[in-house]
Amino acid sequence: MSVGNGSAGTDESALHAIQQAAKAGDVPRAAQLADEALRAGSMHPLLLNLSAVHLESQGRIEEAVSRLEAALRLTPRDPAVRNALAIDLGLLERWEASLANAEAAVELKPEFAAAHVNRGRALWALGRQAPAEASFRRALQLQPGNLMALAGLASVELRKGVLAEARRLAAQVLQAEPLFPDSVAVLAAADIAESKPADAEKRLKALLADARLAAPDRALDRAAAQGLLADALDARDQTKEAFAAYEAAGETLRAHYAKAYGAGLALKAARAHAKYFETSPAWGPRKPAQTRPAAGHVFVIGFPGASRADIVLGRHPLVERLSDQDLFRDFAGGADMERLAFAADAELQPARDAYWARARSAGASLEGKVFLDDDPLNTTRLPLIAALFPDAKVLFARRDPRDCVLAAFRRRQRIGPAAYELLTLQGAADFFVAAMELALRAGEKLGVRSHAMTFEALVADPVKEAKAVCAYIGLDWNDAPQTPANTRLDKPGAWKRYKAEMSPVLDMLRPWVERFGYKNEG
Repeated sequence: MSVGNGSAGTDESALHAIQQAAKAGDVPRAAQLADEALRAGSMHPLLLNLSAVHLESQGRIEEAVSRLEAALRLTPRDPAVRNALAIDLGLLERWEASLANAEAAVELKPEFAAAHVNRGRALWALGRQAPAEASFRRALQLQPGNLMALAGLASVELRKGVLAEARRLAAQVLQAEPLFPDSVAVLAAADIAESKPADAEKRLKALLADARLAAPDRALDRAAAQGLLADALDARDQTKEAFAAYEAAGETLRAHYAKAYGAGLALKAARAHAKYFETSPAWGPRKPAQTRPAAGHVFVIGFPGASRADIVLGRHPLVERLSDQDLFRDFAGGADMERLAFAADAELQPARDAYWARARSAGASLEGKVFLDDDPLNTTRLPLIAALFPDAKVLFARRDPRDCVLAAFRRRQRIGPAAYELLTLQGAADFFVAAMELALRAGEKLGVRSHAMTFEALVADPVKEAKAVCAYIGLDWNDAPQTPANTRLDKPGAWKRYKAEMSPVLDMLRPWVERFGYKNEG
């Protein structure tokens, strides 16, 4: 905790009493005195810091952030305040702001191990694996045994597939802090990957039985454990129990994010845009964008659960791929189709610039590469793609709609307005239908040409499918390494194992099953 140097109208005797309580370890008493001093009009970084700690203990994170921001105005070069802000902004999932504060703390105090940890956590949440790993390793150099750094690095090693090292790091954490959620999750995921689902189930049930995980501020940890438990049960072919666990994870997340996304705006927008393109005239052809930092530009559309562009193109040396990143969120005109249809090129250029700036801030290296924007939810942004990037190529990831909807429902991803709709099976089916209707109608009116990248063809012959995709994009297959043979993919028809659970949505998916040429067995 930092006292700082700034103050305004602070009662020195009150400040002394607060400092003594804090030094004695009576933080609740110190926080109470700090709140009283703030209400009396005193202003000092120590008061604000202590008040923030008190608010954090009550789960009032937004108010804690306000206190810390006030402290920062008094002591703008205080690394401890910056680091505390990084932590609280992370709890609010405002990861870009969290990263900015963690990086400021590191710049102010390069030997500050906790700030490197929080920088790593923000980078990890933003999908920037390599710099996150570097931050965790630097934190461990500065403070060997830092549990948060060890836990973060265990998650990195798991993602890289280095299971033995992931296990070693997670075990270190659990030796010091039994039932630490992230590390239990790493061991459980490694168990599942190594065909030991019963071991994973045992670990996860012990974690979920921990009363601490029931607290409202542990919802994300609880949902992660429920989702992994579902995977473990699925691997044991206990589909009824697995489906119930997937539903439980979804409900936990729905309750957590209801305030932010419960209005269903993404589904409403997709349906409205699909309706617009029923009767709208065709949009006129647009000139290609005059400048583009990448050598090529490719969008993957379709639906979550259908795309495996990571297998087809993720290892190509001339491809720079970003997955599940909303690079369009700076464009405020996305909901106004008429404005988008008739916007002048100069009016659209700031949105293009913002898109490329976001790609770079997400860690993409663009020069000389074909940039692959691999976010199947871009299907609902097809009008934006056509308006802003008319020369971009489009890969349409296609899969049996029943497998696709089930996979999207089971898949855990960063929650936003669209991903929120996927947290129930019915919501996933509703959003699938709306997205496909929009893609079909908008594609015709916008003149969008695309290449179908079919999941089932990828399973049958990954090299043949990758060669076809490369040919469409204009890349030489000879530059691409061979597709890994041990990549784990669901078999076509995986939905049949959950046929009873999927029965409420099979009728609404049937027209798309037939349209895409799959056998109707619902």
